[in-house]
Amino acid sequence: MMALRTIIESPLFTKLWPDYWSEADHDALVLFLANNPDAGDLIPGSAAATL
Repeated sequence: MMALRTIIESPLFTKLWPDYWSEADHDALVLFLANNPDAGDLIPGSAAATL
């Protein structure tokens, strides 16, 4: 059974991503992050949020 992951976007990211990426690119990023929860650097003091 696959674990479900929640991907949280900051309001600024949500506002700006369409200026830089297609919807398909955004979907690919979300899927990558959901499937690779250890990707990125841990944000200090965030209780497991990553960059």
